[in-house]
Amino acid sequence: MEYVDETWKHNPLPPKHPHGRANARFWANFVDEKVFKTASIAYLGKDKAQEDGIELFSQQLKMLEAELRGKDYFGGDSIGFVDIAAFFIMHVYGVVQEVKEAELMTREKFPVLFEWLAKLQANDLVMECLQPREKHLAHVRARLSVLDEAAAKTKAA
Repeated sequence: MEYVDETWKHNPLPPKHPHGRANARFWANFVDEKVFKTASIAYLGKDKAQEDGIELFSQQLKMLEAELRGKDYFGGDSIGFVDIAAFFIMHVYGVVQEVKEAELMTREKFPVLFEWLAKLQANDLVMECLQPREKHLAHVRARLSVLDEAAAKTKAA
């Protein structure tokens, strides 16, 4: 975060105020350390572990919604540090969800997050940072295929 802060002083991502910075670090860490790991289990786990992961993932997304409610972005009126961290999770696992034909994240379950996601997807600068959708889908399909093959070999052994 310090690198970003020092490099782009004219357009800071983390808040200037120490309390806001601490809050942004907390939520970015929550997304990175908790939500990302739980999403992996929810989408890729098996049996009871996956069931538990789905429940916890849903709870974590509800926590993110509560933090976002009433704001355009996690930091307020403009895209910030937490938005970038959370967008990565929502975008990547949105593609995984499409490939796996799962419905863990839906507009009906998480309307606030999906409204926020739509704002980010409408931003040309954000979208320029992403690889083309078809290429991303192909990559995820290939990665999931490798994981499925490895699981089948482990199960057969």
